Amino acid sequence: MTPKMVAALQAASDADAAGGLCWTVAGWIDPGNCWEYHGPVVVSRLVWTHGYLAETGKCRGKNARRVITDAGRAKLQELAAKPSRRRA
Repeated sequence: MTPKMVAALQAASDADAAGGLCWTVAGWIDPGNCWEYHGPVVVSRLVWTHGYLAETGKCRGKNARRVITDAGRAKLQELAAKPSRRRA
């Protein structure tokens, strides 16, 4: 997974209590953190390719949401348990 995918998955987890990520013209946002956008391609891959997010509401518009699935939560826990491969 790319760093952008991990960031979008974490944002979906953070937005879970608020109903998930919301659609805007610029991309998907966490309602509690409106300044951090997640691109539609990245979020679509998390929905359709990986199954880590699920669609709720309409496809686009004010009722469109993307919520984290159990598989997404498990992936976040797996990523948190792995040591980073970056050098210090």
